[in-house]
Amino acid sequence: MNKLQNVNGLKLLMNLPGLLKNAPDTLTSISSGEKDILRVGFNKDYFLFLTRPEHYKYVLKTNSPNFPRGKSAGDLKPILGNGIFISGEDDWKRQRHYLAPAFHTKFFEEFYPIVLEETGLFIGMLENAASKGIRPNFSFELKKLAARISFRTMFVNEKDLLKDELLHALDMIYENASFYKHSMRQAFRLLFKREDAFGYGSKVKPAFELIDKTAWAIFEDSLTGRKQPMEFVTVLTEEVNGGRIEKQEAVDEIKNIIFAGYDTVGETLTWLWFTLSKEKKYRQILREEVYSKCGGDPPKYEQLQEMNMLLMFIKETMRLYPVVWAFHRIARENDEIEGYPVKKNEWIMMSPYVLHRNRDLWNEPLVFNPYRFEGDSNTVPVRYDYLPFGQGPHVCLGNRLGMFELQVIIGAIVQKYDFVYEREHPGIFADILIRQKNKLFMDVVKG
Repeated sequence: MNKLQNVNGLKLLMNLPGLLKNAPDTLTSISSGEKDILRVGFNKDYFLFLTRPEHYKYVLKTNSPNFPRGKSAGDLKPILGNGIFISGEDDWKRQRHYLAPAFHTKFFEEFYPIVLEETGLFIGMLENAASKGIRPNFSFELKKLAARISFRTMFVNEKDLLKDELLHALDMIYENASFYKHSMRQAFRLLFKREDAFGYGSKVKPAFELIDKTAWAIFEDSLTGRKQPMEFVTVLTEEVNGGRIEKQEAVDEIKNIIFAGYDTVGETLTWLWFTLSKEKKYRQILREEVYSKCGGDPPKYEQLQEMNMLLMFIKETMRLYPVVWAFHRIARENDEIEGYPVKKNEWIMMSPYVLHRNRDLWNEPLVFNPYRFEGDSNTVPVRYDYLPFGQGPHVCLGNRLGMFELQVIIGAIVQKYDFVYEREHPGIFADILIRQKNKLFMDVVKG
């Protein structure tokens, strides 16, 4: 029988400020020690929090049909509609089937010059910052880089398709989807017995409208032939023209990529930048490896798999800072997780962030050590103690594309520049992703 600990009553009240302020670290603290499953909440309003890799495997793979996503991302319905990141299980299977070909690795050679060109523009910004002593806000600039790449590889290969106002709109929505604000919405819904109580509010509405307008413009340009779309939008256009989906579903899928298709890469880049600034020993090893292969030039497509430290450095950063820090499932029917009964409709919460810091699974888990991944050449390993992209049938559709982009960007930049961050740590801010509580304003120094 698994070891169950109830986190309710006084213990929950004592941890509530920490859960609202920094849920990832608070859950890590609560779950430390010899506990397998936590039951967190009051009375009928609770969730089961899993801490063991074998439990993750059971829920995410072995018996995944009994643990669909449910409505765990319901707060995002106003923006994501019925797109793949939020749709129910049956719609998700259908959507994944027609969208998966657009993320095939056969397109990476076509994407490579786009990633390289955008990285070159970013290097121009770094060059200017280094020469003039400017301290860029890398929390914004790196997300902008990732978004420009996403727009050009997924939608239309045009440099000026993305506007800064759209990035600011997305930031506003993410901020309002924080763990704290989500908890407040849930509390008001329970208090007033209304699904629409304490919604996003009028300040966020223009952000929703801008994203919706942008998505419709991208799709209509493809449908009418005004612009030549990339494969992702081409697939959607073909599905609409073939009568297999409605226009609204196509637009919802575009909004899903606008919202979530770039930000995981962008936030991972910001944590990589922070790590590069602090881990001088491994940064030098990484620089020497990339320079020995590339001689100061950006890495060629075929060279990416030859650079082991580059891959290990990225993996270890994603171990410490898996940007999708938690996700949920809901039990469709009564079940058991290694002897522990799970009732129909019970909520299951899993956290890669907590799992990756489990002292029973990782030696010195808070220490940055890329050599943990030595000998693992798979860019997206299949294991259940390491889940930066999730695992099982719902594994991230763009995981290999994201890793490819990270390798090209870091490989091109680490040879030329160092980054200096004055704070010890920027702090954690948890919304749907984990972000820096304090923005990454960093000095740029030519390496």
